Amino acid sequence: MENSKFSTTVGKGVKILLEVALIIACFFIAEAPVLAEIPNFKWDTLAHANLLKHTLILLGTTVFSFAVLYFVYKRINDGFRLANDKAGVKRGLLITLLTLAPVYVIVDIISYYGHVTDADLQFEYGSNLFLIFIICAAIVSPIMEELLFQGIIQGGLFKKLNPAVAIIITAGLFSLAHGNIDNPLKCLGIFIQGLGYAYIYYKTKDIRFAILGHGLNNLLAIMETLMLIKLGL
Repeated sequence: MENSKFSTTVGKGVKILLEVALIIACFFIAEAPVLAEIPNFKWDTLAHANLLKHTLILLGTTVFSFAVLYFVYKRINDGFRLANDKAGVKRGLLITLLTLAPVYVIVDIISYYGHVTDADLQFEYGSNLFLIFIICAAIVSPIMEELLFQGIIQGGLFKKLNPAVAIIITAGLFSLAHGNIDNPLKCLGIFIQGLGYAYIYYKTKDIRFAILGHGLNNLLAIMETLMLIKLGL
């Protein structure tokens, strides 16, 4: 009897370790397209970056990352579905917009009073890689990150958890993955965004709406930051 309990405990421990390893591996795969945003050779600088080379890096890493993450998502997520009927699409869009609006406003207020700026955008602004940065932030990253955090983690590995617990933990991992532990307000803002994306996925069970919400949020943030840069604020 004791051996049976021990074996069960070991089995659960091994399963948890494998799931952690899967999350870490998928995270690095999801972040691979970011390589296209940064200079990666001694002669490659922001001011003189080879746009063709970085475009090819973006295309190659995006295809690879999407193929792997989508495969894992389909394999691990039993709740995989797409809303193809008009009523389902309208409902999904409504949930996305109604969730995104307050999330964006709250995060914007936190950023304003906490003097939180988009350092990455300001770093890339005016460089040859600025367009690639926009594509990554508004399209590629939302797709990869939602496949990972909502598709694989929330809807797959955490599918047996209480929905509220799964949403909170997923949002926490989303915030932690963005590496802003030294900036509590920025960390809080990203956590709130993660809550929004997780809630959209929970209500729609359709990964496309989580991707749409994430992409719209990033695009709005980029437009707002550009406007502030233009105004010299």
